[in-house]
Amino acid sequence: NITGTNSFCTGESTLLTANSASGSGTITGHQWNLDGTPVGGATANNYTATAPGSYTVTVTNSHGCVFTSSPFVVTVNPLPVVDCPANYSVCINAAPFLLTGATPAGGIYTGNGVSGNNFDPAAAGIGDYLISYTYTDGSNCTNTCTFIVSVKVATVEVSGTTPPTNDCYP
Repeated sequence: NITGTNSFCTGESTLLTANSASGSGTITGHQWNLDGTPVGGATANNYTATAPGSYTVTVTNSHGCVFTSSPFVVTVNPLPVVDCPANYSVCINAAPFLLTGATPAGGIYTGNGVSGNNFDPAAAGIGDYLISYTYTDGSNCTNTCTFIVSVKVATVEVSGTTPPTNDCYP
């Protein structure tokens, strides 16, 4: 009998444990197998699985009896594909605004000047800020992307243009 988590996300692992009884003797060895092939060096009661597949463990006791467990299937779920918007600039006197443009929708934005997925240029101050977008999918796998919001000096009206335009100093 093997216990452990039967699915995890790319880059993670699960600890598999052989719950075995020796019968009339004592347990003298374990051999973990992946898809029917022995895993090199995997001879302890526990094995950290990092790959998908069908795991079994073969247990030997002091009387030479050999028992192979039922298969325990492990699935590795891919990380969600997360895309961030391009870097952009805002003026320091711009009103706080909702950050948008990252996909898939439903994630969380974090970073300096960010609160509740809103960015407040005045709270952040003048400078370049790395904003992170983190999304967790239905398999509980999480991925993150980042982009930069540059907060520029207060806007000024650019005279001589028709119509007048606002611009930030770099």
